[in-house]
Amino acid sequence: MTKETTPPKSVPALRVRQWLPQWGQFRYEKKDQQAQPEPEFFICSLNASYLKALTGVYRRTTKDGKPRALDQNIQRGHEEERSANQHPPL
Repeated sequence: MTKETTPPKSVPALRVRQWLPQWGQFRYEKKDQQAQPEPEFFICSLNASYLKALTGVYRRTTKDGKPRALDQNIQRGHEEERSANQHPPL
């Protein structure tokens, strides 16, 4: 990671309480794939360069330098390391 994509030591965040009283009266059914919402969430701001590096987003290239129009692979190839890599929560 470059200097601008180095992870920050801390990320300021706001706690947002989202619970509505009527949600407590609703019956949540697992069989219907319903889950009780979390009573709060956090919102923060990250540098776009850091977020891009963290998520591994990049411009795709074609195999063997083929023109993109001739490349059959619409999806990028599976990267085992990227799938296995677990990032700690910020």
